[in-house]
Amino acid sequence: TTAGSILIDRSRALKSVELESLETVRGSFVIDTCSLLEVVDGPDSLISIAGGLTMTRIRELRRVSGFDSLVSLSSLGISNNPNLVSVEGFGSITSLDVLAIGWNQSLRKIDALSSLTNVREALDLSRNPSLSEMKGLRAIERVGKLRLAEGSSLSRLDVYSSLSKIDG
Repeated sequence: TTAGSILIDRSRALKSVELESLETVRGSFVIDTCSLLEVVDGPDSLISIAGGLTMTRIRELRRVSGFDSLVSLSSLGISNNPNLVSVEGFGSITSLDVLAIGWNQSLRKIDALSSLTNVREALDLSRNPSLSEMKGLRAIERVGKLRLAEGSSLSRLDVYSSLSKIDG
């Protein structure tokens, strides 16, 4: 199944998102301000999102996972989710224009994007004060700009051992 853009916005009752037959999104996929949504588990069938995937201001969101068949995505933004604890999955993505995971006060671990090697424009992991574990992102070789600002609990940055070039 193919869709144009998907916008799930300001839902006060939505508790889950199930799009199991979705294969392609020709535009962007946005989940914004959904009060009761606790888990976003990306469908195994989803292969391509032409635009970006954004999850923001989801007050009860605890975990983002799945999206392991997704091979084409321009940007990934996960921000302003105060109860988010972990980001997992996205294991087939090798390149993004922008990766921004920030302003997630409870985020403790990023175990995602294990195949990501190139972030063309910007990699921003700012303002995640509880972040203490990053098993994902270990394959990154090149980024446009790198920003790790204003708080995390990371004691080591060895996750960037493969990083060989920062362009900006």
